[in-house]
Amino acid sequence: FEGNKMKSCTVVMDFQGLNRRHLTPSLMSAGQEISKLVTDNYPGYAKRFLFIRTPGIFRFAWNAFKPFIDESTRQKIVFLKEDTYCEELKKYLDPHILPHEICPEGSGQAIEEISPSWEGGLIDSK
Repeated sequence: FEGNKMKSCTVVMDFQGLNRRHLTPSLMSAGQEISKLVTDNYPGYAKRFLFIRTPGIFRFAWNAFKPFIDESTRQKIVFLKEDTYCEELKKYLDPHILPHEICPEGSGQAIEEISPSWEGGLIDSK
């Protein structure tokens, strides 16, 4: 942060539980819209995106979404290995800010009172 303004952020995306029934045309369309929204309105804020617990079906989804994500954003995406992601997270952030459900040593909390579509919540690092 610089003063009250966010300079950049690291986004941790947890894909635990993703399966074939989630891969619908409406999800693909929503993914395209979200990607455009973020790219158009928040350029440069995301320092990196850390993808954790990605199931095998995710490769299919990733290949479908990838053409709609600009190259500079794709360069920021890091896939962390299923069995070592907690250790790998330490390269990018303090794992203590994460909720315990994501990393056992974490003591952070997900922000409550947000849209139910954000089932895992957002992290409150206060």
